[in-house]
Amino acid sequence: MHLPANTPMKFSSCHNVRELGGYIGENGIRLNMHKLLRGGDLSDLTGLELEQLEAYGIHTCIDLRNDREKSTPDPYSLKDGLKYYAIPMSGNVDDVDFMEKRGELLYHLYINILTNYKHAFLEEMRIIASENDGIIFHCTAGKDRTGLTAMLILALCGVSEEQIIADYETSEENNKMQILEQQKRLKDAGMINIPYEIFQSTPQTMKKTLEYLKKTYGGARQYLASAGLGEEEIEAIRNKMLNSSSDVIS
Repeated sequence: MHLPANTPMKFSSCHNVRELGGYIGENGIRLNMHKLLRGGDLSDLTGLELEQLEAYGIHTCIDLRNDREKSTPDPYSLKDGLKYYAIPMSGNVDDVDFMEKRGELLYHLYINILTNYKHAFLEEMRIIASENDGIIFHCTAGKDRTGLTAMLILALCGVSEEQIIADYETSEENNKMQILEQQKRLKDAGMINIPYEIFQSTPQTMKKTLEYLKKTYGGARQYLASAGLGEEEIEAIRNKMLNSSSDVIS
């Protein structure tokens, strides 16, 4: 059965911005809304759209892009009263190992990120655990580094693997226009043999990543513990998303 995924907010200047809440987690509890959003690059966010995010309760931003991806400042870094955290992770086209087996390029990229950026995930999760305000975490496409963050949080909250995969998979459809633009930019830069799979978000890629996480660490909770996240911090993230105000689905 193919499960539905949350749809993006209707912003004209940024893409793939959507809720992490609303999915069914542990014990049939529906994850809280207005707590965590995921998204792509926010650099072109209009003033009105920023106000809409503020009104939605999102007063904190975690930016996972590295410095070479930032052509303009993130709007959350420019406005008083909002919080902005830069936690760079590698994970764009320059970081893909094209020597890996075709069909598994993103899978191997994700394993590399999970292995080499534990410190970044630790910093990110500590912010999520400690901030009372709603948070948006994002990278450039809102698919890879953002997708791994979403995977860890959803798994930590007991969301089914099928739903985690569906949430990941929808980024490709959400990014259709941006994919065309990115392909043109890469072609103009002389990079004409980039495999299309790096723009995709296939169910197989997330399924294999979840299998790796389970086989290597035992799951999301154990992975985050191995990165240094304490039990109280883990429970704080779960409480943020699974508190009693949530609906229970019988």
